[in-house]
Amino acid sequence: MLVASYIEFGSLIFVLGSLVAAYVATDSYHQGTAFVRHIVLEVGLIGVIIGAIAMLANMSDPEAIFPAVFVMLLVAIYSIFFYGVTSIIDNTEVKIVSSSSIRPSIACGIFTLTVLYAIGTEPGLPAYLNLPSVILVLGGIGIIAGLSKITNQVNVLEIVVRSLPFLGLFLFFVISIYVLTVLDDPRSIGPTLAVSYLSFLYALFLSIVIKLRRPSIVNGVTPIGWSFVGWALVILIFVLGLLLLSFAD
Repeated sequence: MLVASYIEFGSLIFVLGSLVAAYVATDSYHQGTAFVRHIVLEVGLIGVIIGAIAMLANMSDPEAIFPAVFVMLLVAIYSIFFYGVTSIIDNTEVKIVSSSSIRPSIACGIFTLTVLYAIGTEPGLPAYLNLPSVILVLGGIGIIAGLSKITNQVNVLEIVVRSLPFLGLFLFFVISIYVLTVLDDPRSIGPTLAVSYLSFLYALFLSIVIKLRRPSIVNGVTPIGWSFVGWALVILIFVLGLLLLSFAD
């Protein structure tokens, strides 16, 4: 009964679909397992952000808030679980080779469809489309790439991929601080919060898609670790908690 309470099929399908994409993108079981460790924690954070946006869209129903938070955190639990499992069953250093076949493209398609499945329910795709977030993320990528060029770095794309999760967290943190200054203006909270969450989501999504399209790029990229995920979850939950308190008042 205790185990059953931690099973939520929508969240599980989202994480498992992303893991399938990781194995499709690579040429062997060992490469696929190593590749999973490079993306699964980012997948979990994407799921948490999607769940947070869905929860905020249903703030008018207080009874649905805490079940929604539980489901949202289950995605993080699943991703951490699979990260741990793959680290235990195959913790050897494996060099990942980019396939010249269509497999990486298929993997990108599987992952994109998995994300669309996750956001296809309430509140729907339009809630996840935000032009200011796109501009911020692309602007950040441009700055990172420009600095890499100026400093004569060779692997610019590798540097961009390595930086994307941190760029997303930085944008989320900075914009969330601004959200806290406009809590007395309810009309400003929603649009500003959308920019905050979706900037983080877009950065993580791009990071995973680039890795799926060019799997060998992860050979030079250190996966995000527990500290990154921990800080991201703390900030996400802290902002959500403050918003819930402001609405309660």
